[in-house]
Formats: sequence, structure tokens, C-alpha cells
Amino acid sequence: QYLNDQRSGLWLHYHEDNTPAIEGGYSKDKPEGVWKTFDEKGNLESEGRFESGLQIGVWITYHANGQRALIQHLSAGKLNGLETEFDKQGRKRRETLWEQNRKRGLEIIFDENEVEVSRQYHEGK
Repeated sequence: QYLNDQRSGLWLHYHEDNTPAIEGGYSKDKPEGVWKTFDEKGNLESEGRFESGLQIGVWITYHANGQRALIQHLSAGKLNGLETEFDKQGRKRRETLWEQNRKRGLEIIFDENEVEVSRQYHEGK
């Protein structure tokens, strides 16, 4: 739907086979509120929030089996805070701290048993 020639309200996009692809809202032609994306089988791929067209808060990406793949924290459309990556079995693989889209602080890599194998400090440059 449109309001004053600008996208507004809930929008649904579909894959060619008519399964849902994207579900999200608009306000004054900018993404707003909760957005979800789906793969071609209808499985949830990602979900998060927009505010005034920018990603905010927690965004989660999923593996095809439904397990979380990535949890990111965003502020005004930029990575800001902890990002955690998981393998297809749900085991933690990596934790990285971000500040304004730059790695800043500790990044930890884990093995398949979630045992820390390396850590690196980033200056944010």
C-alpha cells in the first residue's frame, strides 16, 4: 500500500513459487518495524527491526535447519556490540565486538566443542 506516493504499512514479497520471501513494514517509504526474510522452502532466514530505515537492535540469521547462525547487535544501521556466530548444530564458533561497523575489542574463535582456540584484540581502525 502507498500513502502520498510512498510505501506504507506491511509489505509482503514472494519467491517465484509464491512462498514468502520478505515480510516487513514501511513508513514514509523507509523500512520500519520488524522484518523477516525466508528461504525458498519457507524457512525463516533472518529477522530484526528497522527504525527510520536503519537496522537497530538484535538481528538474527538462521541456518536452513532452523538453528541460529548469527546474532548481531546494530545501532543506526551499523554493527555495534557483540556479534556471535554459530555452526549448524548451534555451537558457538566466534564472538566479535563491534563499534560503528569496525571490529573493536576482543574477538574469540571456538572449536567444534566450543573450546576457545584463539583470541585477538582489534583497535577499530
